[in-house]
Amino acid sequence: MALARRLSELRQGCSVLLLSEHRQLQEGQRNWLHKEYLRWADEIDKAVRELESGGNPSDTRSRIDGQMRELLIRS
Repeated sequence: MALARRLSELRQGCSVLLLSEHRQLQEGQRNWLHKEYLRWADEIDKAVRELESGGNPSDTRSRIDGQMRELLIRS
């Protein structure tokens, strides 16, 4: 339950970023950011669905942690 709640909060953060204009960024940077956060939002949605269907929270958290590290490295 706690992991699903945190993932939902993270997903909400992605929505805020996706819906923001980011005028301070150049067009290429905005496009990259939008693409990355859409991908990340999809991964979060997938993780929540896994948890809701009885998936192992430890496995889900490990996968999401790895993806978050990848996102931070690429940004």
